[in-house]
Amino acid sequence: MLENVEAIKLRIKTLKDKYCFKIYKTFHIPEFLDPKGITLDNNKNIFISDALGNKVFRISFEGLILSEFSKANYTIPFMNIVFSNLTGVLISYFDKGGIGIITDDSIEDWIKINERCAGMCLSPDGSLYVCFSLDNKILKIRNKKIETIIDYGHQNIFSTVIGVIGNEIGLSVNNTGEIFKINDNGNLTFFSKCNDFPFSSFKTFEDKVYILSARKFIFCYNLNGKLNWQIELEKIGIVAPKDFDVQRIDGEPAMVLLEHTKNLIHFIKLATK
Repeated sequence: MLENVEAIKLRIKTLKDKYCFKIYKTFHIPEFLDPKGITLDNNKNIFISDALGNKVFRISFEGLILSEFSKANYTIPFMNIVFSNLTGVLISYFDKGGIGIITDDSIEDWIKINERCAGMCLSPDGSLYVCFSLDNKILKIRNKKIETIIDYGHQNIFSTVIGVIGNEIGLSVNNTGEIFKINDNGNLTFFSKCNDFPFSSFKTFEDKVYILSARKFIFCYNLNGKLNWQIELEKIGIVAPKDFDVQRIDGEPAMVLLEHTKNLIHFIKLATK
């Protein structure tokens, strides 16, 4: 029986989406106890925060553990982790201790914050934006000084995920799947809506916004809020995605994705469309 037009369109779209997302390398790191966050620096070093192990691992592009970082006399889990050339590698503490920074051989305090960090991201100018799990606020930190606090609790917005779009900060996602851009004055601009929420993480790379949902989908949006492609991770064998980062690796756009329960790191080629 011949396929109808809609079935053919769906099949073509599925093939295109799979083409945009191809695993080309996977590492197993048995030393992880409870990996939470992942980021990639410009030298292809991978940094993983391990909550239960109270450590940060630096791992080579070949899958070798190069360094383990910890904080003296500190037993609270490390959570979110981000990198930029302007700041280095920053990591959030699970308690109200604030943000730490990776040094040559340890983790040192970078700034004290008396609230529990739920999500954080770095803007292109090196400013750190932090959202909180208990209060609907966004904190802006520049040059290790708190500059701006955006309180959006009165607007019925709740977010534990934050990121950037291009040169704008930041994306806030509420519990209906709506995504907003927020400027330094606290004004909200609707960006898009995704029905597969809640979200675990999202990152902007060049002209694309990538979102990981808790239901194991990756969504790719253009900067105008239009969905570009999506992929269901379970269909390609990834069953417990936790966090990801996107960089150019050897000149090509690629994603490094952390699979939580299996202690796996996947490298994924991202086609440009």
